[in-house]
Amino acid sequence: MKKRLKYIVIATVIAVAALLALPLLIYVPPIQRWLVNEATEIASEQTGMDISIEGVSLCFPLDLSLDGVLVKQEGDTIANIGSAVVDIQLLPLLDGHVAVDILEIQHAHINTLSMIPDVQVKGQMGRLQLNPSLINLNSGDVNLSNATLADADVTVLLSDTAEVDTTDTGPVLWYINFDAINIEHSKINIHMPGDSMLIGVEAGSMIANNGRINLADGRYEVSAFQWQQGRLMFDMPYEPYARDLLHPNLMDYFHMDVSRIDVAIDSILYTDSLTKLSVKHAALREACSEMLEILFGGKQDGPLLLLENLWHPGMNLRRPEITRDMLAAVRYPKKGIMLDTGHLMNANTRLRSQKEAVPYIHGVLDAHKAAGFDLCEHVRGIHLNASISGELAERVKKDPPVLSGSYAQRTSQMFYHVFERDQHRPFTASGVKELVQRIAPDYLTTELITMSLDDRRGKNSLQLAALE
Repeated sequence: MKKRLKYIVIATVIAVAALLALPLLIYVPPIQRWLVNEATEIASEQTGMDISIEGVSLCFPLDLSLDGVLVKQEGDTIANIGSAVVDIQLLPLLDGHVAVDILEIQHAHINTLSMIPDVQVKGQMGRLQLNPSLINLNSGDVNLSNATLADADVTVLLSDTAEVDTTDTGPVLWYINFDAINIEHSKINIHMPGDSMLIGVEAGSMIANNGRINLADGRYEVSAFQWQQGRLMFDMPYEPYARDLLHPNLMDYFHMDVSRIDVAIDSILYTDSLTKLSVKHAALREACSEMLEILFGGKQDGPLLLLENLWHPGMNLRRPEITRDMLAAVRYPKKGIMLDTGHLMNANTRLRSQKEAVPYIHGVLDAHKAAGFDLCEHVRGIHLNASISGELAERVKKDPPVLSGSYAQRTSQMFYHVFERDQHRPFTASGVKELVQRIAPDYLTTELITMSLDDRRGKNSLQLAALE
């Protein structure tokens, strides 16, 4: 009796163990391949598509890797994915949470064809990676740490056959938070219905940090945004061109193609009724360089072309890479820079005296040389003057003046402000002579604002005396 009971117990244990072990069989490679073949066959039948997977690997608990995913429909490729990896935690699923340790897709080609009504998305991406993230299916909360999209080239085609959706649906209650979204070497092109409008965006690097997206209230916030090596194209093909050879410097708002975009924004807030952003830096290449390219590009001989620095963002000589790129954009050998010392002072609103301006300008020259671009070698001329108006600039920035009166009166008020800001006074601080000798320009102009001939003689004498 005891012996028979022993066999029953052993048989029961084996049966229970076998039942418990059945789910673990999915981690056995041959079983995995069989399951994948069965699953792809069923999916192909249900969707009417031809789905195939070259390789699969599943590790405990839900660490899944797929290789060579190919989806076709009537001979057309819908998706061709080189590899995909997803690692999902098991226990949080029981509470309605999707905890993804990593999701990575590499070397993917997509073409939705007619799968999405009125929209076709096609293109490729080198890598899409989502690092640790948590999705609460019950509350609609999404917390994403980092996301990266690299080497993507995507085109979105919109059709004009969209039907009005009359379905009564409630609000979209999703709340999305992310630490960082990084886009590298990617571009997207959007074609509006009938090619009535074309929009293209490219980014060597685009980074958004600390984002909060509330789809329920339509509120979008990003604490910092940076766009480098960018390009923006906007074209309305059926609109006439405003820019031509006779008017090469006009801004054509229907046909824009700006490149070398470098934008830094400290904060962005967008709602249905409000848009707020704080632009830290913005630079791009558009009308100026295009005009110079039309006039001088490819020529080998002609007049000397000197580009003068201003104090607005752009070629204000505060960033050596912009100075270098602006000069390099002009394909013409007889070129250089006209250094306006007053404009360079205006670019630094912290200056409070000409004495501070001399070491500041030396510092600008040193910074260019340290960046591998010797500014002194490219400065062919100097507009010598001084302008210490940083205190005024900071005050006006905080409390901008309100213009009033007729057009002529408002223009006069603007000119008065410009002359207060750009003073063009004699640059007489100690060390000006040595500064000019260091630069060693071919041409020197004492560019001073004067009210009469006698005033001109007096101020010019002061300026020349500082050079003796």
